[in-house]
Amino acid sequence: MCGFVGTMGQNSLASFSLLEKSVDSIGHRGSLSLQPQFYKSQMFCCGFSRLDICDLNDRANQPFFKEGYEHIMCFNGEIYNFQELKNELIKLGYTFGTTSDTEVVYYTYHHFGKECFKKLRGMFAIAIFHTKTQELLLARDHFGIKPLYYCIKHDKVYFSSEIKAFKNFLKFEVLKENIIEFLSLGINLDNTTLFKDIYSVLPGEILYFDSSLACKTTPFFSLLDTFNTSSSPDIDTIESILLKSIEKHIPTDVDYGTQLSGGLDSSFVTTICHKYNQNLQTFSVNFHIPTLDESYFQNMLTSQLGIHNHSFIYDDFFNIEFLKQSIYYEDFPLHHPNILASNKLNNLASKCGLKVLLSGDGADEVFCGYQWHLLQPQMIDNLSLALLNLAYVSPQLLSQTLNLPLKPINKTLIDETRKIQTDNMMTFLGQKIYLQKWLRRQDRSGMQNSLEIRVPFVDTHLIQALNSLDTKTKTQNLAQNKFILKLIAQKYMPYNLVYQQKIGFPIPIREWFSSSQSHMLLSLLQSDRAKDRHIYNNQQISHFINAHQSNQGDYSRLLWLLCNLELWLQVYID
Repeated sequence: MCGFVGTMGQNSLASFSLLEKSVDSIGHRGSLSLQPQFYKSQMFCCGFSRLDICDLNDRANQPFFKEGYEHIMCFNGEIYNFQELKNELIKLGYTFGTTSDTEVVYYTYHHFGKECFKKLRGMFAIAIFHTKTQELLLARDHFGIKPLYYCIKHDKVYFSSEIKAFKNFLKFEVLKENIIEFLSLGINLDNTTLFKDIYSVLPGEILYFDSSLACKTTPFFSLLDTFNTSSSPDIDTIESILLKSIEKHIPTDVDYGTQLSGGLDSSFVTTICHKYNQNLQTFSVNFHIPTLDESYFQNMLTSQLGIHNHSFIYDDFFNIEFLKQSIYYEDFPLHHPNILASNKLNNLASKCGLKVLLSGDGADEVFCGYQWHLLQPQMIDNLSLALLNLAYVSPQLLSQTLNLPLKPINKTLIDETRKIQTDNMMTFLGQKIYLQKWLRRQDRSGMQNSLEIRVPFVDTHLIQALNSLDTKTKTQNLAQNKFILKLIAQKYMPYNLVYQQKIGFPIPIREWFSSSQSHMLLSLLQSDRAKDRHIYNNQQISHFINAHQSNQGDYSRLLWLLCNLELWLQVYID
């Protein structure tokens, strides 16, 4: 896990000093003890900040290139089947000078070209420059676990692991038409972002830029196709794939732990990891409010396994400086307040000397763990209704408080959902849309602490197997969430832990926005600075603040998003 920044275009070398500053701005993505590395030429420059996890030797440093080959590579991520690929390449005549997955990716691309990305099992964002053809390739993993952004300005292509790195090359402007969609869903539904002229490489996508900067896009993976297969794996097969995925996600060269909420997903990952590491450490967050406290189940599991659990109470909601810092690292308004608690948890793990944590993220989207997975088909028979189930706050409610346009639903998404059975609609949308914001949270929350978060439930083999089954099969005829995962988990974990009531990772913002301290955040929306933007409907915002604080409704989510929008504008746009 690492971070990189690069530029391609005539006379790229002239802006090399700006590139160095940009790499420094994402230095948190690498090990603090390692200096960033660079490659520079007239047509292409790049810099790399490395978090050394696989092959700790300098020989695996990046940007990576080999004498006699015609491409330079930046690779952020982990490839969990790299040893199998390495054995295949050795049979093809390749010799290796490192034990890293980086060199394996490099040679896999050299031999198989663009087909190599289909062979990679893991998370990755990759940039490859061809020195002979003067072409740039950008590629992102199947499900978008690792981020990759780009923009075309000043006759150059700029690319980076995080948007903040572009600030040295261009002035940030907000793309207002994207604001309501982003606040509602936590992402934008196309490749645009909240920043004008800055784009995201989409999951499962390859971008080619030729020397004139003309761009061609090619998908190497289609999530939609995973729902249209004829295979029907049994539970034993799914269990085997899941166990193998967790095993492959366990690092061999550095110490690791797990994020332990106390829920089914993280508890299962922790249980399996403990089989491989008797000294496993876990990390948990709790709250003073009993209905949100999962410490009972955390203690049940850690006591049974004999694990040392690092836990703490989170109550630092009104720390404005920490909130602004978190927004800075996220690149975006925080789509959920639990990001703050995640940042504290990952910071604790980093201070304990760990470089990797395994997480239960993705289990709900893959095994059908949300209430909207149990909806009858007639309740989600059109895309607008389906998307409302994924919304943190409805776009209609947001539009009452923001003088901004509502963006039409992305046409590509409309076309895709016409090709999928209604029974599978919410599973498809959950993986394509809802999962994305949680993967971004784990990337940014981990990386700001020089910590890699791995998500074994977000595995190509596992998702392909489960998506070949219809939703009714995975939910016991729409009666039980995560039916298959529970059948598997009860072989390894206490029954009460497996079949507990789902809490998730909520934050008590309803209570906090009703407290006497809430003015510390809400005053942001009533300031002259906010009013001068002319995007807020001040009368409506005052109405919702008063209604919430007089207990006439719960508008805490709305208030949270509006406060985050204002702080994001202050951090990135002003």
